[in-house]
Amino acid sequence: MKREQLEELVDAGWELAAHSATLHRLTELDDGEVERELARCQKCLAEITGDSAEWFAYPYGSHNLRVREKVRQFFNGACTTELAFTTRESDPFPWSVSMSSTCAVPGFFQALQSEWLVSYLKLRHRIRKARGH
Repeated sequence: MKREQLEELVDAGWELAAHSATLHRLTELDDGEVERELARCQKCLAEITGDSAEWFAYPYGSHNLRVREKVRQFFNGACTTELAFTTRESDPFPWSVSMSSTCAVPGFFQALQSEWLVSYLKLRHRIRKARGH
């Protein structure tokens, strides 16, 4: 997105979260490169919003303990693409997020309280894992 578009979102009340500076897989970078990616995207968002971003989304959902510890230095929490339930006890580095296409299914939020959804998400998690995602 262009800076003007991001500024419009902020003016409309949206909160921007960080996603790295160059979208490299952070797990493939050394510690210094990871820190530069995080600092650069944090600085860029602060210039647009006037404040630091609190949340981060791992590029490609890719993270490991080393990267999570670096992200923890810059942000209050981070999201990944893993399919799992997030609870109050969950580590906020990484929180899993439901894909927006799943959330758009009619009745999805009502289904959050049903047993079948837990089984469905566990099955999707196993399938993704088997595919190597």
